[in-house]
Amino acid sequence: MSPLQTIDEREFDALVEKYFSALTFFARRWVPHAAEDVAQTTFLKLVKYVSKNGFPANVSAWLFKTAKRTAIDEYRKMVRFQRLRREFEDRGEILFEESPENKVFAQEMTERLNSLSNDDRQIVLMRVWGGLSFEEIAEIVEESTSGVFRRYQRALEALRSDATN
Repeated sequence: MSPLQTIDEREFDALVEKYFSALTFFARRWVPHAAEDVAQTTFLKLVKYVSKNGFPANVSAWLFKTAKRTAIDEYRKMVRFQRLRREFEDRGEILFEESPENKVFAQEMTERLNSLSNDDRQIVLMRVWGGLSFEEIAEIVEESTSGVFRRYQRALEALRSDATN
């Protein structure tokens, strides 16, 4: 099949009808709280894939493989978020709850982030709050993965040193 293909709406609806429940059930193994999001993202990735490469030879295998990778990525994001939340809670700070203390923390964090260069700040935000992989960030900022990783590490060190000063 030729690239730059699109999925006919009826064909897309038929695929969603046939696979959405199964993909949701499949994704629950990794991310019970976000299984439907994983299934939706999988179909969005299919549309993007088809437009660039045409239909995969085995659509069902492609869908399940993509759903698995997407679910694992989502699980990793969840683990990173929980680790970050624990780090802040260990210091007596709670993320994302409405409280006067959190407003002070948010102000402090905003000031620290604003002290970074725009590029470094974007990398930190994409990684920590966006949950993107270093590979995804590298593609977005058009740098090597190792370069993005080094910039991320340096930015975190700068944020930590700002916190201790």
